[in-house]
Amino acid sequence: NKNKEHTTLLVMQKILGIIVSILVLASCENAKREVVESQEMDGKEHSEEVIAVSVSDFMGNPEQFAGKEITLKGTVVHVCKHGGKRLHMIGVDPDQQLKVESGENQNFERELEGSDVLIRGIVLEEKVDVAHVEKRMEEVDGHADDPEHQAEQKENMQKMKKKIAESGEGFVTRYTIQCKNYQVL
Repeated sequence: NKNKEHTTLLVMQKILGIIVSILVLASCENAKREVVESQEMDGKEHSEEVIAVSVSDFMGNPEQFAGKEITLKGTVVHVCKHGGKRLHMIGVDPDQQLKVESGENQNFERELEGSDVLIRGIVLEEKVDVAHVEKRMEEVDGHADDPEHQAEQKENMQKMKKKIAESGEGFVTRYTIQCKNYQVL
């Protein structure tokens, strides 16, 4: 009888341990770490830790990913007309747009707009001040061949200046993804 009680106690301890483990895993942040060991996206062998995260989870707390390599799945809603150096993507919430910069020797094709993509890249953290915005406005002035784009960019720059002024710090922090590679899904 004592053996039976001891065995029952051990089984209950194991079950409790499993339940606690499940609860701990469920309460962890939504970002999922995975070791990628396959021919992924660019056809080259990879064996490194990559964080897979949704666009909404990223947008909710981007500073936790600064400097890290992540993968994101989303829908491309805009590709920069001037050279394809940038794109904007969304996840489930269309109000949460994420900016992705093209990688070295890489441009995004305009045909990507509307496509679901898997982006792999490094999260860049940038402190944007008024001087940066002024420099960017000068670059936008160089796009006189596209007055609609120019006006849209100037409006965005004015909004950024307002955010900087409202921040009380003299800058705002912006997070972008520096694309290493991508795959159309």
